[in-house]
Amino acid sequence: AFLLLHIGMLAIWRYQRSKSNPNAWKTLKRLVWLSKLLLPAVSILISRAFCCRKYDNGTFEYLLADQSISCQSDYYYGIATYAGLMGLAFPIGIPLLWLIKLRELRHRLNPPPPDGVGVG
Repeated sequence: AFLLLHIGMLAIWRYQRSKSNPNAWKTLKRLVWLSKLLLPAVSILISRAFCCRKYDNGTFEYLLADQSISCQSDYYYGIATYAGLMGLAFPIGIPLLWLIKLRELRHRLNPPPPDGVGVG
């Protein structure tokens, strides 16, 4: 849901920007704010898929978030694979996406000075 929300809001922002809608920047601001708010919580949830606790001198190992899931089961390996992919998409992918977008917009956010101004 978090990824779909980002993709949807980015699509709305791009559409508004293409139509020179003054609300485009408000949409972008909301999206950045939402990312800052939700990204830490989503990252923590993803990382919980890798926390296992050993019992009986290491004979048994269970997922700390759900003690009914053995960390040696195929089901756990599916969870860990999915969490690994989501770890790439969220804690790494979304900040990387914002870096790319901000680099594209850097001339609008901080325009260069006019010729001859600031030259010493």
